Amino acid sequence: HLGKEVMYEILRRYYEEYKFENADITGFINICEEVSEKDLSEFFSPYFDN
Repeated sequence: HLGKEVMYEILRRYYEEYKFENADITGFINICEEVSEKDLSEFFSPYFDN
């Protein structure tokens, strides 16, 4: 559980970095891990690994 404030910061940072570019999942995951200071690979792996 990341919490509401961390999630808001993730969304704010993602928007700021990609507002004039093509967004991608790698960038989103990287920002999630940077902001949360957690390794989220186990969380995202079932959804995005082949």
